[in-house]
Amino acid sequence: MLSSSHMLAPILLLATTLTLGPQGQGADARIVIDRSLRREPAYSVKPHYCLLLFGPEGKTRVWLAVAGEAFYADRNGNGDLTEPGKRVYSVGNARSLTFLDSELQSFWLPVPENERIYQVGDVFDPTSHTWCNVTVRRSGRIETAFFEVLVDIGTRFRQLARLERFGDRPQDAPVIHFNGPLTIGLITSRLKRDPDGTELNAWFGTRVPAGASGAPARVIHDSAVPRDVFPVAWLDFHGQKPSSAPSRRTVSLSRRQGLVQFTGQVAVPKEAGPDKVKVQLIMPNFANRPVTSLTTELPLVEVLPPPKR
Repeated sequence: MLSSSHMLAPILLLATTLTLGPQGQGADARIVIDRSLRREPAYSVKPHYCLLLFGPEGKTRVWLAVAGEAFYADRNGNGDLTEPGKRVYSVGNARSLTFLDSELQSFWLPVPENERIYQVGDVFDPTSHTWCNVTVRRSGRIETAFFEVLVDIGTRFRQLARLERFGDRPQDAPVIHFNGPLTIGLITSRLKRDPDGTELNAWFGTRVPAGASGAPARVIHDSAVPRDVFPVAWLDFHGQKPSSAPSRRTVSLSRRQGLVQFTGQVAVPKEAGPDKVKVQLIMPNFANRPVTSLTTELPLVEVLPPPKR
């Protein structure tokens, strides 16, 4: 069970953890996104937007809008940002509880002056009968800021998404889907032919709905994710000759890095040819829900020797 302190905890940025890799397939094409926004306040500067979806079919919608230092969140999902309580104020720059890594305890750190933390609060999704607690962190100055959205899915698990920017209009707003269908995502974009082996990195969570731009909501692998829950990869390497049978390697991505990354070490067979490597990722059910598998291909590249001096 997640503690109440975790429900308020913004995430210290871990860029290597949140680097976006190949997304593959598996987005739910059935989701229809309603981008209507009924009423907005009189902004003093140009606003920018983000749309959060909640639940299996993304029917619960929460608009986020930022205009300079003003931040708004449509917590009840009625599309009216002018209602009392829709403006959310930063918790300030004094001190804030920061969760560094799933292997470490939470503790207090000063918040840098160019960061803002907005504790949006609780959002109820009636389709899944779930209360979700939302925290948003803005890092950097307004002109170049990027955002992290952390959501506690009841007391079951947490999801984290990172956005480079909000959209200029509601029609262009990036979309993040929380507590939706779970699937595996691949962070690694290529495999290296290296005597020491090469890493394969993955995550699991909810993808961006088909046809929309945005960021995946990745499950944080803290105590809510049992130690025996991790992806397993099957890799099929083609031989040097077209007639050669593929050579299969099975890799458990049981090592956890940062907040959302699962890692395993791959030994590339010496006889592997230059063709792309077929990768299949599977994962056991999590939180009584299935996790959709992933099948994709990765290029196999040579590691160049260091230049002679």
